[in-house]
Amino acid sequence: MIDNSPAAPVRRTARFSCTMVWLVASTAALAACSPAVLIEPDDRTVSPAATEFDATGKAWRKVYFRIRRDPAEEPDWHVDALLADQILAPIIARTQNRLALWRFHRRAAQDAAGHRFSLLFYSDLDTAQTINNGVTRSPAARLLRENGLLLETGLADLSGDADPALEATSDPSWPGAIQRSWPWFIMGVSQSWLRLISEVRTARPLAGDPSAGELIAYYQRIHEEVAGLWREHGQHAYLHHLNAPFGYQPLIIRETNLKRF
Repeated sequence: MIDNSPAAPVRRTARFSCTMVWLVASTAALAACSPAVLIEPDDRTVSPAATEFDATGKAWRKVYFRIRRDPAEEPDWHVDALLADQILAPIIARTQNRLALWRFHRRAAQDAAGHRFSLLFYSDLDTAQTINNGVTRSPAARLLRENGLLLETGLADLSGDADPALEATSDPSWPGAIQRSWPWFIMGVSQSWLRLISEVRTARPLAGDPSAGELIAYYQRIHEEVAGLWREHGQHAYLHHLNAPFGYQPLIIRETNLKRF
C-alpha cells in the first residue's frame, strides 16, 4: 500500500574533486578536474503533496532527459534510476514547498522520442525555471551530455499554453473524477519508487570514489534489485494492498488472449 506518511527521505550529497572521474563511458574524454558524486546520505526529505492547494498561477510542466539508446539493445533503464536519485531527488527536495504535485514518467519506445525520463510537476513558471536550472547546472547532467549518454535535456510548457487543469496529464478516457484524483496516486507511486532506490542504495553503499564504469554498473545493480523486489513482492505489497482503500471491491480485468486449437 502506498506510504502516505510524511516521509520519503532522499539522501545524497554532491562534492567536487580533481582526482575523480564519474558517470562517463570513457574517462579519457574528461578534463583533469571533474565533478564527482559521493553517494552518502544527507538530511533532505521529500514530503507528500497536500490534497488541497491554491492552483492560482500553476500549471503542468515537465523537465525531460533524452537518453542514448542502441536500437539493437534493451533500454538502459538503470540510467533512469541514476537520474532520479542523483539529479532530480535533490531538486525536488529543495523546491517541494513550491510543488503542488509531481511524478516521474519513463518510456523507451522505438520511435523519434526514444528513451526519455521525465519529471512532470504542477507549479508556477518561476519554480519550473528553478527546476530546469538545477538540471542544466547539474554536474551529472553535464558530464552525461559531454560523453554522449545523455542526448538532450529540456523544459517543456514554458509558454502560456501550459495546462492548468489537474486532469491534463491523466488519460482522457478515464472518468473525470479519476482524471482529477489520479495525480495524487501516481505521485505516491513515484515517491515510493524513489524511496526504494534510496533504501537499496543505503543498504549497499558504493565504497570509495567510483569511476565512471563503477557508478554506471552500481546503478544497474540498484535497478536490478528494485526490479527484483517488484517482481517478487509487487502482487502482494502493492497490487493486493491497493485494494484496501477501495474496500476490496471486485474490479473488471480486460484480457486479450491468443489461442490456437
